[in-house]
Amino acid sequence: MSLAGFQRALSALVISPALRAEVAALPEPELPTQLASLELTERERRRLHALARDAGMKVTTLLHRANRLSMLTNTLPRTCEAMAHPRLQPLVQRYWREHPPTSVMYVREARRFAGFLQELLRSGELVHPPLAELLEAELALLELGKSGLALPAVPETPPEGDSLEEARPRLGPWCRVLPFRMEPRMLLRSGGAVTLPESLPDEERYLLLTSVTPGQVVPRGLDMMRGRVLRASTGEHSVAWLRAELGCPSSLFLELAREGWLLLGPAQ
Repeated sequence: MSLAGFQRALSALVISPALRAEVAALPEPELPTQLASLELTERERRRLHALARDAGMKVTTLLHRANRLSMLTNTLPRTCEAMAHPRLQPLVQRYWREHPPTSVMYVREARRFAGFLQELLRSGELVHPPLAELLEAELALLELGKSGLALPAVPETPPEGDSLEEARPRLGPWCRVLPFRMEPRMLLRSGGAVTLPESLPDEERYLLLTSVTPGQVVPRGLDMMRGRVLRASTGEHSVAWLRAELGCPSSLFLELAREGWLLLGPAQ
């Protein structure tokens, strides 16, 4: 008896109602190709046939899916609410079929689901700009919340004069900035039910995520210029270069540094 092979076969039956139906339709102890390659005894094959016909397996499948769904609703809650839309709901079923579980780690499962949706969005198979922005924002919120980083209680003292012009600003590691043309409050669990618009306004707006304490991330909207400055502050270019490129005053860099979002001192 191959216990490992039987366990893999049983897991496959729990995950896939279609596979159960296929097994049940075959004469005992024959198995479909997906399971035939496993080293199973005739007794194990007959047990799988009995399980495939057992009505209680439907309940097991529901429990399995509820457990997987809880991993996503606890990590990407707003995206999950949006996926309840009739147009998007079939994609969740497709994810269950095409991506069997490989981990019981919540964040890892969230990344897999996000990657599945992002690939559909990148390929053009799914065209939904509001969902794309929401997913990117919520994934960034999740990653930042798990980072253990936090906004310093006392921001660094920014340089002035020529030293400021020569500084190479960079975004604080406790922050994320990304394009976001919806209301930032929709990322909050208390922000009401998520109903995504069919399209996004033709304007440039940004979202700032700040980890104020480890595990607590606060979203807020940014105007176009602040968003551009923070996004462009990668440590590659000087304040003088960025000022000329973006058309903004030096005082804006000082303001963002005093908030703790921008670092102007030497890189550590």
